[in-house]
Amino acid sequence: METAPAIVPQPREMTLAAGQFNARSARWQLSPQAGSHRAIAHKLATLRLRPDSQGRPGWALTAGDAPAIAAPEKPQGYALTITPTGLALAGADADGLFWGLVTLEQLLEQATDDARSLPALEIRDWPEVLLRGHHDDVSRKQISKLEDFKRIVRLLSRYKLNVYTPYMEDVLHLESFPDIGEGRGKLMPDEVAELHAEAALHNVQIMPTFSLAGHQENLLTLPRYRHLAAKTFQPPSSLDSANPAVREYLAQAIDDVCRMFAGKYFHMAFDEVIGLDEERFFTHANWCAEQLVAHGKTPVMWVDMVYNHYGYDKIHRLHPAIIAVNWQYGGRTNEGRVKHHDELVAQGRPVWGLAGYSNWCAFLPKSRSTYAHFAQWMAQLERTPTASLMCSMWGDNGYENHRDLTWNLYASFGEHTWSGPAAAMDSFEARFQTTFYGLELPELTEHVYALPERLSLAPNQYWKLHRLGAVGMLRFVHSQPELGAKLADDRRQLQAALEALDGLRAKVKKEKRHLDHVESALRRTLSVVNRLALAYRQLEGLTGPALKAAAREILRELQQTRRVYAASWLATNRPENLEVSLAVFDEVAESYRTLGRKVPAVGPKGRYTPLALPYNANHVEIGSLPVGPALVNGVPFQFAPLQGQTHLALQGPGQSLRLQLAGEPVNDLHLIVSLQSPADKQPLPAVRAELRRDGRCVWTEDLLAIRHLCDWWAIRGEHIWAGGGFAYVDPMRVRYGLKTNTYYAVTHLANFPWVGRIRADELVLTMLSDREMQLFALTVES
Repeated sequence: METAPAIVPQPREMTLAAGQFNARSARWQLSPQAGSHRAIAHKLATLRLRPDSQGRPGWALTAGDAPAIAAPEKPQGYALTITPTGLALAGADADGLFWGLVTLEQLLEQATDDARSLPALEIRDWPEVLLRGHHDDVSRKQISKLEDFKRIVRLLSRYKLNVYTPYMEDVLHLESFPDIGEGRGKLMPDEVAELHAEAALHNVQIMPTFSLAGHQENLLTLPRYRHLAAKTFQPPSSLDSANPAVREYLAQAIDDVCRMFAGKYFHMAFDEVIGLDEERFFTHANWCAEQLVAHGKTPVMWVDMVYNHYGYDKIHRLHPAIIAVNWQYGGRTNEGRVKHHDELVAQGRPVWGLAGYSNWCAFLPKSRSTYAHFAQWMAQLERTPTASLMCSMWGDNGYENHRDLTWNLYASFGEHTWSGPAAAMDSFEARFQTTFYGLELPELTEHVYALPERLSLAPNQYWKLHRLGAVGMLRFVHSQPELGAKLADDRRQLQAALEALDGLRAKVKKEKRHLDHVESALRRTLSVVNRLALAYRQLEGLTGPALKAAAREILRELQQTRRVYAASWLATNRPENLEVSLAVFDEVAESYRTLGRKVPAVGPKGRYTPLALPYNANHVEIGSLPVGPALVNGVPFQFAPLQGQTHLALQGPGQSLRLQLAGEPVNDLHLIVSLQSPADKQPLPAVRAELRRDGRCVWTEDLLAIRHLCDWWAIRGEHIWAGGGFAYVDPMRVRYGLKTNTYYAVTHLANFPWVGRIRADELVLTMLSDREMQLFALTVES
């Protein structure tokens, strides 16, 4: 045979020989102990192999005139020899025989004749890492249907990944607390039981990742559970371990989860815990570990909180049963990963690793850099071997990046963790496509996998721009004059990818539905490119009917892309939470419906006087800031023009802004403003506001950080670091203002507390702290 068969992961040792073996007419024999193994029996049935007699002892399958072989003396190892007259498969253990059958399955699928002819070859194979796991975030809105959960398990097994750990915050039904997760598409106990049963058939163990400390945002918004929260500057996100009710709650929750998940390991998370000092952190972690040990579980936890806040040497304070997990994702330097891992291993405790797919917040992830990230992890583990390396995906902001899109990354992780130094990434994509789609698809490699590195903007930048409205696009392109000339090439490549995809649909033999996720990613990226191009045309003078016609075309494309996205979501996921991502499309579409409309006059003539500001600063994250006149909460403001800088920044005690007023009675002031929060998160005086007449102060107030002025990152989003300051503002004076970009927004400060109206000819704002204030617009109400 001239070319090697496509096998993923690549076997460590494979030698090809001449000839083929007729698998259809062969008589099969199975070792006695293998016949009672559930996963082995199921795989044989799937392959339509029916052993009719007992074969050699150990873990072995033979057919025809089978040669005598021995498996590598490695856990999960196997040997496979195929000659023109016989086949022998031997496993070092039950796992080894099963994974050998997975390899045999891939060979049988590539047989092109009725005889199910297999190539003559010899394989000796074993895994580099014993526990190879896929960490799947199903808590941030995108939750598979039960059949898709089962499909995930089957595909993980195909690529010899043997641990599946769904990450769950409030999306698991707890018998003791049935109201948790209602309306969120949560997993039910009977579904968990079916998932366990499916996993047992495919030699995969299910490990729950169930957070026992932080990331409790959804739970703690429910009135019944609010009292369990640790008191912090941010809105509640962590459990208060000093509250006896927390232990009562967790004891019941742990019991419920342990009864549903029968495996050995229980991942209790413990990342991004807020509101616990060192003593309370370790006390709580160790108490949780004791509960799990009492249930017969081995506790697992991320330890970045320990080494980042308390030091590597504090690892010894953790319960001895706890397995430490060092997470380091793509994009970080290899030096940083080596440092963390070496320091942790030096503490004398078992340490697992956690890589990252880096496919969150990106329509088209960078496959090549992710492959390199996996290779760096494996180089680290050659020096400091570990029992387990897993890989994580996250679903920030509604999981708009499709969990099902990147099976090439999941399979590549299987390749690296199994094959180690034998991983052959130069041939990986062809082998993956053959095993996943049923044939090699070079067009997919050329037009999709390699595309992100060729586009003008990074995948996460396209994802951010997808969320910007028409005005936001206008501001963005004004700051990127060199980008306009590159968009035509981006559009050409994306259109070519979509055309290639149409041609591939008729070719693929398996997983045809998966191409819908690819189409969704391409269409959303193309939509951004076309909206950017329209913004450049606006800069060049496009107005009037031509602008409205172009906006209608953008709307048509947005609606079509929205339909493709929703259909691909619903093909694999539950309908719950889809509306969050669809709302992004709708918000953007509304901005194009109103494109070109004038801001209507509001209130009596002369009631509001927007003031011009001496803009002196720019920030990349203000793309959605209006241009010129705009209404915010019914009040007209004057925002910065496209030309020049975008907002006024004042920083440091004593810096001040002086604005001349008309001398008319002032009824109120309206500020669109943000302020960097003080390090101690205390509502201390930050800015002094004064109204003056004829050089004399007629009114003054010290505006407080947090209470009156809060961070622009602290208002939007669902992550624990967002929503912080806005939870502590004076609700009588501070309102939501407007979005400035994906994670950022600014507030509208008004209702200044003077009695009656004050005549003033000057407004003075003076900084009292070392924080920076960003002032975007200011209007005087008379």
